[in-house]
Amino acid sequence: KEYLLGAATRTSERLRAAQRVAALSKQARAVEHEYYASIEQVNCAQELYDGQMTHVFHALQEMEQKRDQCIADALMKLSIFQTSWLRNLQYDTNATADACKKANAYADLQDFIRQHKSQARRQDATMKLMPQPFFRLAGDTLATPFLSGSTHSPCSTWQLPGRLVVSGQQPEVSRLLNEEIDPMLSGLLHAGPPGIPPEAAKAHLERVRQGMSDPRRRAAMCLAFRQELMGRETQSHGDLDLAKPLTVTSAALDSIASLFRTALDSCNDQNDVWCGRDIMVLTQLFRAHGVDPQKPATSLMPRLYDHTLWSRISFWEDLLLVGLCEAHAAEAVWRRVIQAGSRWPQPSMTAFLERFMGYMMAFGIGFNEAHTCVQTTLQKHASLLGSGSVNSYSTLLLRKYEELMKASVPLDAPPPDIVTSPSGRRLGTIGR
Repeated sequence: KEYLLGAATRTSERLRAAQRVAALSKQARAVEHEYYASIEQVNCAQELYDGQMTHVFHALQEMEQKRDQCIADALMKLSIFQTSWLRNLQYDTNATADACKKANAYADLQDFIRQHKSQARRQDATMKLMPQPFFRLAGDTLATPFLSGSTHSPCSTWQLPGRLVVSGQQPEVSRLLNEEIDPMLSGLLHAGPPGIPPEAAKAHLERVRQGMSDPRRRAAMCLAFRQELMGRETQSHGDLDLAKPLTVTSAALDSIASLFRTALDSCNDQNDVWCGRDIMVLTQLFRAHGVDPQKPATSLMPRLYDHTLWSRISFWEDLLLVGLCEAHAAEAVWRRVIQAGSRWPQPSMTAFLERFMGYMMAFGIGFNEAHTCVQTTLQKHASLLGSGSVNSYSTLLLRKYEELMKASVPLDAPPPDIVTSPSGRRLGTIGR
């Protein structure tokens, strides 16, 4: 909860919370699997107990029948013996013999069983234990209001619910979102509030841009753009990485580029990986048409392609770690609406992780450099992820791009106005 709702906390604290989310999620999965295994063992033991007790009762019933039959035979023989030796007791002996002939040992034994059978004990003996959702056992209701009515089947790609990301923020972030960012965004992407002149809207935009050094204001800005893209009817699932590009005016694209560049400068200075990640994704979701409608739309990405943040290898390493922790957090949230006992053969994945290599190569990182960065980061955090998960993540993140490279298919080419080297690295850059 501290990780998901801590958009305005310091980066070091949120990174530690993110790592703790991944560790706790992995520990919860292991404990949950042990819990399901113990449930299966109890059910197997109960079934074995029921089967053996049936044989025991049948054996006891057969012994009682044989014992009663032996008694009846003995009495018959005794009657015959007494008849031959005691003529004066003939009538009594004949009556005893008749009574023994009329005796029904099986019916008597069944009557005894019916009279002394315990219904409650039999019900307990046949009861099977069913696994319960882990969050109900712990009394945790986080994200339940945000997931009501949702359906999700076990799969390899998870998504954080958009309402949880946007609505569960700190009060100060929510205030900035409602009072500063939303009016500014309305003026950029829509007609703007009535009665406000263009000069006032520009001044408002400039004040917001100058305040991008505040991490809470940056978080509110990213949330506002996320909410705008996910709130459109054409989007589904609430995943920013799956959103379709939004076409705006050329003036709006210029303003967004200036706002994003200032925010990226602050992200670079303060090591703000979360807002940097959102802005990186958002730069590929805005475009504008020029004067000639026949020409292709201009993307926002070329205007921010040369920012120094993309040159920091530590940014991409931290960004991959954030994506891994977010995948575990998304799995923990979605497990609340999945049938108890569900298991997944693959580690937690999100659409962001599936596109991570593509993002790196789109911003000028060569395939070999990106491949090495992913492998190094996974090995660095092997104790957090687990050795088996490291190999699985390496396959899931790199396999598609390795196959495309073998097939000589160009991957996520940079914008046409950027000069690149044959390996995909931008010429003249340092520190890749």
